[in-house]
Amino acid sequence: MKRVLVSLLLVIFAACATRKDVTLIEKQLINMDSRLDALERENVSLAKKLAKLEKEVKSIRKVDFLVQLGDVQTNLNRLNGRLEEDSYKLKKLRDEFNAYKYEREAFSTRLSSLEDKLKDLERLLEEQRQKLRATEFKLKGPKGIYNEALRLYKKGKYENARELFKELLKTYPKSSLAGNAQFWIGETYFREKRFEEAILAYQKMIKKYPKNIKVPGALLKQALSFELLGDKATAKVLLRQLIREYPKTKQAKIAKRKLSNL
Repeated sequence: MKRVLVSLLLVIFAACATRKDVTLIEKQLINMDSRLDALERENVSLAKKLAKLEKEVKSIRKVDFLVQLGDVQTNLNRLNGRLEEDSYKLKKLRDEFNAYKYEREAFSTRLSSLEDKLKDLERLLEEQRQKLRATEFKLKGPKGIYNEALRLYKKGKYENARELFKELLKTYPKSSLAGNAQFWIGETYFREKRFEEAILAYQKMIKKYPKNIKVPGALLKQALSFELLGDKATAKVLLRQLIREYPKTKQAKIAKRKLSNL
């Protein structure tokens, strides 16, 4: 292709130049042709070198990729190993925790059962003590029972005191202390804020022992119980009854003050 081009150029120049000029141009064209051949050879050589380099680069990249892939696989295997180890440890801890939790729940159940049994035993023991005291007081008579019940009441042991007052009424119903015992039963309920039961206990005392010295006190406490239950109308009726029937008592004076505030 290049030689055809050179020949054409020679023909063109030959038509319009002298022999000397043609010879000069021909030399130059030959020189250019040689240079073009050299450049083509160099270009082919460079192309081969480039292809070789690209092949080497691809080979290197492949080797690097394989090396990196191996490293990644190694790290992955290491991580998987650690994960399995941690999973095993976690499972072991979870099992230990569940076992501890079960033991703790079982212990709590046993402890609760023992506490209930202990309470039952304490209650039985207290009942036996009460029976023993009641037996002792029976030997001492109604006065002994009454004094012990009153002592318990002053100590704030209202339920125990009430049981002894009831024991006195059951054992010595005709005792001169029976009316007082019934009044104090009402007082134990009042202290426990069981106002409805207190009202009934006071009423039983008023009805059964109408001449007892504590009747004014029972009427006053009935009125206060109704007031605390929110029934002010009934409280006023009882206060007026107290003032009317027992005007000279200290309970009547208290009733007058209460009426002025209701």
